[in-house]
Amino acid sequence: GTVDLAMTVFCFLCNADISQGSMKTKRKRLSGESAKKAVGVLDELSAASYGRKISLIFDKHQDYICHKCQRKAEGLPDLQKKVENEKKEITDLISRYFTG
Repeated sequence: GTVDLAMTVFCFLCNADISQGSMKTKRKRLSGESAKKAVGVLDELSAASYGRKISLIFDKHQDYICHKCQRKAEGLPDLQKKVENEKKEITDLISRYFTG
């Protein structure tokens, strides 16, 4: 029989199979420059929640992140900023009931 040399690759975060097709072309190696922002956000979250950076757990040269998880991680800071801005706007509107 023949041996299939194709390696099965999974997203280290969500465990999705990113070995083939568009998932393969969009995946990013965690050591790469294009994954740097996502890794930074994930490190910040894991350090705040668990006291340890997640980048100390995975192998940056072997592990990958899928496009979906990368987008979620990279979008989180902007989402947090938007929530804070909305909160401030609503608080400012409410304030008229509590201030002279």
